[in-house]
Amino acid sequence: MTKSLLCRHSRGFERKAQQDFILAVRGEVAFEPVRWKNDSFNFLGFGLDAQSPPTFAKFFSGSTAHQPNRVYRLVNDQWMLVTSPGGTRMRSGEAYWVFCKGGSDFQGPLTVQISGVDRLAFGGLGESSVLFVNRSTDPFSLKVETHSGVLGLPLSYIVRGITDGRMADHYLDFTALHQLPSLEPSQKSGLWLKLRRERMTRAEQGTLLRISTDAGVELWIPVTGTRSDLTAAD
Repeated sequence: MTKSLLCRHSRGFERKAQQDFILAVRGEVAFEPVRWKNDSFNFLGFGLDAQSPPTFAKFFSGSTAHQPNRVYRLVNDQWMLVTSPGGTRMRSGEAYWVFCKGGSDFQGPLTVQISGVDRLAFGGLGESSVLFVNRSTDPFSLKVETHSGVLGLPLSYIVRGITDGRMADHYLDFTALHQLPSLEPSQKSGLWLKLRRERMTRAEQGTLLRISTDAGVELWIPVTGTRSDLTAAD
């Protein structure tokens, strides 16, 4: 039997087959933080850049619960210990057995917190936020991109500044690529977004945010917005 490993962000799946194959997994994107089981090996995958992923040592450098790195990956149908975490790169779409000592809320070099359960959903005020935290031991740059279908979702980002001697919010169109300032280790940064409902042409529209760093992390967050004065048929 040939084993194949798949991962959907934090969830890992193992399948067996008679020969190598490519399996296309379809479904809706959901943002699901990693939930570690204490003092155990966890079967997980991670959001990584397919072209330049980090090494195991770099990825887990900011977490004491994962030191030393005890990770097993599948090699020729056998689970093998990664003996050189500092010289071995992770792979996008691959799941691993990773040991967690004690409790941990570690999500990777980049932690993303959203004002929603599994997506960024705009409520009555039409404003929402994304918080970024550098959990690594190195600084990294950060960018946010939108990936939409035909309609997408009209958004603005909020900048607070002084106007006429007082603090005021300014709304700037959120473009397909938004570069954020570099984050130092342990530093936090926020992105405040506003839904431009007056520009929506359907009762419900959506987009995907691709959040990536130059350290090889890649996360996807679905974003949805509704407009109550339009019906599904409009």
